[in-house]
Amino acid sequence: KFLSKRGKQGVQYRRADDSLSVKLDADIVGVRPSDLLFIWREASLYKNWFPAVSRSDLLSDMHPAELALNLELDNPLCLADSPLHAFFCDDLRDGGCALILVRPLKQSALSNDVLPPVRTGHRVFPAQRVAASLDIMLEPTSADSVHFNFSLSFMLASHVPTYAVNMILAKGMANIVSNLRNTALRMAAGDATSVHVQRMRQPGSASAALWWSVRIDAFIASLEQGNKGKRT
Repeated sequence: KFLSKRGKQGVQYRRADDSLSVKLDADIVGVRPSDLLFIWREASLYKNWFPAVSRSDLLSDMHPAELALNLELDNPLCLADSPLHAFFCDDLRDGGCALILVRPLKQSALSNDVLPPVRTGHRVFPAQRVAASLDIMLEPTSADSVHFNFSLSFMLASHVPTYAVNMILAKGMANIVSNLRNTALRMAAGDATSVHVQRMRQPGSASAALWWSVRIDAFIASLEQGNKGKRT
């Protein structure tokens, strides 16, 4: 289950046998909710903001609410990749949030494409393909604030030492919220040097962004109308 610690950032992790689970919970203020979802959807740009990702590729853009991607990590400790299948769910009317469910990608999900080859090589640990699962919730609370939940779990060999786990947490997961917020702030400011601002001007990304912003903006308008009703 997601954490629930509104008003501050919460981080929890659990290591059990051959897996590691990390959960984040935070309120992100000063950003447009639709921009946050756009950042998560632009798969090839993860390398610009997601901690530890050295390469990110869009494998298939199936629908504004579905895509396939591959993330790679290349650092002194490990060389790994993770092909993923992402589903973006509009639960704004019933649940007040947008959900992003990400699971390991299967070849059967790709009609004309193939999974990228497994990386080879060796760092401190041998190269590996990581089966990761992510659950993300974006709950707009106003036109410029979002309650954010992030849950990540993946297989982690039992021989991986504690110092490696601490590095993943300290240099990786703990920076997700700040990186996400800083990226969204640049979008809100219309920063011409922002790769996400540049990408939003491209036809394919622009149409997907519009598909989601119409839904999110309508939900925010209903929130504001409800708040006005409470004040009168």
